[in-house]
Amino acid sequence: MHTEKLGEALTRLDERATWWAQLPIKDKVQYLREVQQLTLQNTERWIEAGRTAKGLAATSRLVGAEEWLGGPYAVAAWITARSRHFRRLTPAPIRSRT
Repeated sequence: MHTEKLGEALTRLDERATWWAQLPIKDKVQYLREVQQLTLQNTERWIEAGRTAKGLAATSRLVGAEEWLGGPYAVAAWITARSRHFRRLTPAPIRSRT
């Protein structure tokens, strides 16, 4: 990614910080679920982009270790942890006594 594009992406991310902070927990969980699905759908592209950028051969053992563990696996694991955290913060529904 070019430095200019990276800067633009970071600016957009910063601009959305308040939006994220004010988002209801259930919406955060749904959003994270969608991001995790997109992450999993694009793992091969992610791995290939990282491998190519680093000049690694397709058969390199680093592709399996470095690219997977430092890329999509780490993001998917982080999203799972955050989603669990948010779900724990969600109050249980109030049950009526009948």
